[in-house]
Amino acid sequence: MNSIILSKLLYQRAVESYVPSDPFSHGLTVSLLQDSAEMLVWEIIKRVNANVKSKDGFVTLVENLDKNHCGIDLKPQIFELNNARVNFKHYGNIPSSIDVPKFINNCREFLSLNARKIDVDLETVSSFDRVPFPKIRERLKKSEHYIKSENVRDALIESSIAFSELEKIAYSKINVDDYAIDRMRESHDIWPEENQDSAREFTHSLTATLENTLNYISLGQFGYSPEYVLSVKSMCYSVNLSGTEKILGVTSNGRVREKVESVTFINNLIVEASRKLGF
Repeated sequence: MNSIILSKLLYQRAVESYVPSDPFSHGLTVSLLQDSAEMLVWEIIKRVNANVKSKDGFVTLVENLDKNHCGIDLKPQIFELNNARVNFKHYGNIPSSIDVPKFINNCREFLSLNARKIDVDLETVSSFDRVPFPKIRERLKKSEHYIKSENVRDALIESSIAFSELEKIAYSKINVDDYAIDRMRESHDIWPEENQDSAREFTHSLTATLENTLNYISLGQFGYSPEYVLSVKSMCYSVNLSGTEKILGVTSNGRVREKVESVTFINNLIVEASRKLGF
């Protein structure tokens, strides 16, 4: 599935790279489009178990699939894109601003139609499909949906919940005995009754310190320094959820910014950290 995700991401980067008034962006766009198409072709080859050689070029691979396996839609159009990429990469010929929009549209259709041959709906594919934890994956997809709808606040809320869920997973992996911690917190009852108020303050303070230390240690499992993870956490909302995960309240601190860039930054960290925690 990673190849499918990467294929879609390459296509998206290609579209983002295209600036009609900047000729140098044209070659980059065409190169990324061709990389996107080739990534999908290799995934199809793996899925249909096609017999290919490691040195086979893009044209040979496509012809093989078209003649011997599942067939390939929009073959002439993708070969035209490939020729534009070769002319740019090997000869320095910059694609025309007239042709690039055509290449973008043709590549999009090529990806969509041929992905269906291996039962993949490219529209539903998301980079968040790499996340191994279903609850976090769904929160991130909701965040992505809200971003597309230009609802940044709700996107940030979903990302903040996903971050909190990842914290819980990281904490659980250090095998903390919660019962022992609870018993430590309530151990003030072993003191004489006249000293129990002071003892309660002591045991609660000691336990809070221990829990904060364990939380700090658990953040190191994100694959980044705990300080860095905490700095990203400060960009999130604090979200109060009910037992049925209904949002009861949302609070923030001074560092929270309702910007697409902030949400994307948080989401990217969650994806990478969740992959480290999932193995």
